[in-house]
Amino acid sequence: MAMIAPEVMQQVQAKWQELLNREEGEKLRKIIAIDGKTMCGNTNNRKKASHIVSAWCNEDDFCLGQVATEEKSNEITAIPSLLDRINIKGQIITIDAMGTQTAIAAKIRAKRADYVLALKGNQSSLMKDGPRILRR
Repeated sequence: MAMIAPEVMQQVQAKWQELLNREEGEKLRKIIAIDGKTMCGNTNNRKKASHIVSAWCNEDDFCLGQVATEEKSNEITAIPSLLDRINIKGQIITIDAMGTQTAIAAKIRAKRADYVLALKGNQSSLMKDGPRILRR
């Protein structure tokens, strides 16, 4: 990968996004996992380690994008920013319980994608409803 010029990778990514923007994007349905990770070993001057939120497509073994969270913030504010940067039309987005927010779900739907959001026990009203399958 290091031998590939960044400009070439940008062209390939642009072609891919162009394909997804057409109706053919619906045929290329993939699962995109959005998750945050703290980057260990990168602290300096008493600052916290960087926390990165990434969008990963396992079928392609490819990171579609990533955003660093602000130092006193969390994934809830970084996920919408990441969703603005990538094309998710026609795809299935998975997010852990941290990202189970109505605004995030609304953004995913507005971008014409589906989602699978995780629940934890502290979301008792949602847990009482039981499992649901949401469709377009």
